[in-house]
Amino acid sequence: MRWRVSTHSTTKKEVYPHHRFRLSTILGMARGRNMPTRAVVWKRLKLAAISRIGIGGFAARYARAASIPDLIEAVAYALAHEKNPPIIIGGATNILFSDKNVSSPVIHNQASEIIPLDSRRLWIASGTDMDDVVAYCLKNSRAGFSWAAGLPGTIGGAVYGNAGAFGGQMDQCVKGVVSLEKKRGSLVLRYRDARACAFSYRASAFKRLAQKNTMAVIVAVVVRAPRVRAMASEKEQAADHRRYRAERHPMLARTLGSTFQNVPIEKIPSSIRAQFASRLKRDPFPVIPAAVLLDQAGCKNMRVGGASFSVLHANFVVASGKTSAGDVKKLCRRARLRVRRRFGVWLTPEIIMHGKKFF
Repeated sequence: MRWRVSTHSTTKKEVYPHHRFRLSTILGMARGRNMPTRAVVWKRLKLAAISRIGIGGFAARYARAASIPDLIEAVAYALAHEKNPPIIIGGATNILFSDKNVSSPVIHNQASEIIPLDSRRLWIASGTDMDDVVAYCLKNSRAGFSWAAGLPGTIGGAVYGNAGAFGGQMDQCVKGVVSLEKKRGSLVLRYRDARACAFSYRASAFKRLAQKNTMAVIVAVVVRAPRVRAMASEKEQAADHRRYRAERHPMLARTLGSTFQNVPIEKIPSSIRAQFASRLKRDPFPVIPAAVLLDQAGCKNMRVGGASFSVLHANFVVASGKTSAGDVKKLCRRARLRVRRRFGVWLTPEIIMHGKKFF
């Protein structure tokens, strides 16, 4: 099948709300800003080489998309020529690949670009590292992203899972999202405003579509980042968050970031809530950190093969030596069951499994 690319929007005039640019114009800006179209090269690759935790079998078909045109080209090619739908990855910071070979083509989205639309909004290619977004905002006096300092992964992944830290969250920043989707035999570029992204705790419309095997590849994100005169507070907060991560998270280890989601306080049985009163935090609403539950359930001492929970932070699985995806899955199952037996709560994984279901 030959795929053609067109634009589609939830708005009647197919424009971004509150400013003059059409979707096609924005994509044209990206093409003209050091984002040339180039031939996408497909090759065989061991996924452990690009996984943050260093685990994964071979992908028979792997391509790196260095620009948005590359990303669109790779998706169109995969849909037209491959039996299985493509797997799109960004920073691969919370993805656990199967130990076995992956039959689906894997597209590594490294399309990175930040374009100021006006004094309040930025247009950001989805493969841009979150740390690069933070650095751009601090350098160019743009407020709103200090909470994300040191956050691993790309902005596309952050939108997909509605990432958050230190009281901040992506749904507080997003104005709209451009995605690549299938519609009546065409690939269309669709714009959703923040409301249509249907954000919830560590989830979005894009994550829910993926769970239904419906393709919606995040291409670019329009964010709220107002220009301000005084940035001292933002810079100080960003520096504090980086120091906190360096001191309390295993940043240099082979990990997948946070293993489980924090637990909203209302999901904790009322009979034991009082014992967690001093550990309550806002994320951005009241939650009990998963690390607290794991620690108090004795999970820091657990190990399966080369996988164990970090002594620095109980919600990080660390791989040492030869570690398999099976080790990680078995460790997480045991910890999850132990927390359930101790506190009556089922922890929800943040890790995404490619190859088999996580639980």
